[in-house]
Amino acid sequence: MRLLLAKDSKKVRGMIFRDVQRTTMESFFRSIGDLRNTDLRNKLVSLEIPTLGIYGVKDNIVSPSNAQLLQANVRTSKVSMLQRSRHFPMTDEPDLFLETVSNFLNNGHHS
Repeated sequence: MRLLLAKDSKKVRGMIFRDVQRTTMESFFRSIGDLRNTDLRNKLVSLEIPTLGIYGVKDNIVSPSNAQLLQANVRTSKVSMLQRSRHFPMTDEPDLFLETVSNFLNNGHHS
């Protein structure tokens, strides 16, 4: 299986679209409900691995303010705020997303 990267955004969008079409409304709402009822904030302080948070500034699903939560609780975290991105920064700004992840993986820093 070939790893799909942000530069493969048309393929990624196609995969997401197919997955969404296969999702029933019941399973979608069950998943959203589970996410809303899951609070892992107290677990963040136990993370000791390099952690990259990429947030879309225009995301209306996951608040970009969660970046502050990550930075305050995970001492090994790096945060990147993508200015023109919404909930899927890998498709909204694929080149910057790929550059950010590559930089983090290669030297522990983000752009």
